[in-house]
Amino acid sequence: MTARPKVAIVAGELQSPRFLALFESLKHDFDVCVYALDLCNVVDRHGTSLKIRVFENIQDMPGYMRGLEDELASCNLIVGIETSRLSTFQAVRAARKYGIPMVVVVNEFKPYFYER
Repeated sequence: MTARPKVAIVAGELQSPRFLALFESLKHDFDVCVYALDLCNVVDRHGTSLKIRVFENIQDMPGYMRGLEDELASCNLIVGIETSRLSTFQAVRAARKYGIPMVVVVNEFKPYFYER
């Protein structure tokens, strides 16, 4: 039996843990792991059977996931959630460094968030 391709879902500071349900169907064909910060009780609230790797929030560097780039090195695909998160930037760096394909899923729950 060959190993299933690894897919990393980089959620970071996920505001709506139920959003992860969109990726649950991937687990049948891929080895899926969600990488998230320990905020909003993501482990208790996501409601899926996906594996979750939780990173501790660092007070001096909010949103930074220490060691994330090295953990992504063995993945076959990286999926970033939202474009304005530090964790997505870290995922882009890992994708470029290790030559891993990457996509970003954007879902505007708060339209025009940055506009005044």
